[in-house]
Amino acid sequence: KQWYQRRVRGAQDGEFRGKHDVAQFRRSNLTSWLGNELQVIAREKTIEFNKLGLSHLPAVMAWICANGTQEACDILCKAGDFQLAMLVSQSSTPIVRQLILKQLHQWKEAGSDTFITEERLMIYVLLSGEQIWESSTGTVNVCAKLDWLSSFALFLHFLPPSSPMQQAILMYKEAFEAGVFKSPIVTAHQDFSVFWELLLLFHNPAHPLSNVFNNPGITPNYLDERDTWFLLNTLLSLGLPPPSPSLSNKITTNYAAQLERLGLSKWAVFVLRHLPSGGENALKQLVRRICGDRETEKFCVDRLRMSSEMWSRERALAARFRGEWECEVLHMCDAQQYMQAHNTFLKKIATEKVVSREEESLRCCLEKLLPHQDEIPGWGSGGGVYYGYICLPSSLPDSKEELEELRVKVSEVGAALNLLPYTSLHEVCAVDIMGLRTSTLLVHVWKALFHETENMELLLTLRTFPMPTDYWLHDVLSKISSEIITHEEECIY
Repeated sequence: KQWYQRRVRGAQDGEFRGKHDVAQFRRSNLTSWLGNELQVIAREKTIEFNKLGLSHLPAVMAWICANGTQEACDILCKAGDFQLAMLVSQSSTPIVRQLILKQLHQWKEAGSDTFITEERLMIYVLLSGEQIWESSTGTVNVCAKLDWLSSFALFLHFLPPSSPMQQAILMYKEAFEAGVFKSPIVTAHQDFSVFWELLLLFHNPAHPLSNVFNNPGITPNYLDERDTWFLLNTLLSLGLPPPSPSLSNKITTNYAAQLERLGLSKWAVFVLRHLPSGGENALKQLVRRICGDRETEKFCVDRLRMSSEMWSRERALAARFRGEWECEVLHMCDAQQYMQAHNTFLKKIATEKVVSREEESLRCCLEKLLPHQDEIPGWGSGGGVYYGYICLPSSLPDSKEELEELRVKVSEVGAALNLLPYTSLHEVCAVDIMGLRTSTLLVHVWKALFHETENMELLLTLRTFPMPTDYWLHDVLSKISSEIITHEEECIY
């Protein structure tokens, strides 16, 4: 990441004057990173040497691999190995390397190398700039006991100063393909061979990312997608070409599922929002499962800028599965699905509540729909009729002006009842009940206004009201001045 950021700044500031400067900068960055990684191993070896009283040479080898010449010399001086400390301090000089290699050949000719321990002989071979050397007793392989990352670091450290890092990568690749050193690919879960794929990617930005993520060494646990997902998004943020869409989607959805299983649903939402087009389908399925968690919803809406309508839609769907129709209508209104909410209201709620004489419970749904009546086709012949009906008063006003207004309103509501569906048994019962109540209320209004002096006009008005088939119009008129209508008022109200 530092390399890509620095590359942009350097190009803007004129820092790099040519390809050589770029190559040297890349090598310096890679050397620094390797040093930081291998210093951890070197410190562990140093602790073993200090506490357990073991040989100091493994710790010295570890610090040389980590490019820690000063630390290696300190350990040698502490152990009293001053001659080797002087050689290590001068090992970066080509002349010194040639002299050490010449000395090794002289020891071999004289057979003196047989008296030198294997660990010390390995360090001499390493300081001579060689990785493999034939001694009197056999082959000395400097990297035989090293992990692949330390082996590769030696190739990089002992390159000529002017050589690019690509040369070290190619030399090491040829060496492990020839079976000389450990391969970073076969040590999947120990050395994390994904490092090698990243080195190849650093060497060649055109290296396919699919090779990185199809590598079994990317994580020690096949079911753990944490490192995989973070690595994917880090590389994409650096401007590298993405791998195949199917691979990216698989990594993202697997990691989101892992987070959901651990109870981290809000972070699963965060991960899924990295899918192409915001991962709408995957998000819908996840929100459907967690739509009852208000804390998660608040986090997603406030922090992740998710649409609150999506949560309302999924809550409405959950309410539908449970048969909670009123909740479904209210959640659909919150999701701005007013037409669907209106249809559900007419099919599942309105007639049931009227027949069970619970008309007032319709008010909460209708008041949610009322501000958006212009967006609802058929409002005037559906929800608008029910809203006008439940807004009828239960008692008559005192003034004649208010009575006249009520008369007009009741007449309109009664006529509008004919627009409601009148096919199923529930619909027929509901419309008849509302027609009876509306006609009774209109008769009361006429009695208060005209004292029953305009029965013909009242008759014409009542003709427009839906009535039960066994409830003849002349029966209504005959009850105007009788006590029967009072008894029906008690039944209706």
